[in-house]
Amino acid sequence: MTETQREGGYRPGYEVAAEQVLELIARLGLRPGDRMPTENDLARQLGTSRTVVREAVKILSALGRVRAQKGRGL
Repeated sequence: MTETQREGGYRPGYEVAAEQVLELIARLGLRPGDRMPTENDLARQLGTSRTVVREAVKILSALGRVRAQKGRGL
């Protein structure tokens, strides 16, 4: 049984990835202004695609949890 099934039903991959990104930020001890791993690195670490990571980052950005700047990364 996967994590998404245990938590009461289907959850989109980008939601799970968004939670995992926040956990990674905490685990790495990143502070505001610190650079995050690249989309490729995040996708590899989370075991998902760059598309899912991109959607997760969009959600976190809309919530004010991360800031992504074109050409500068995360």
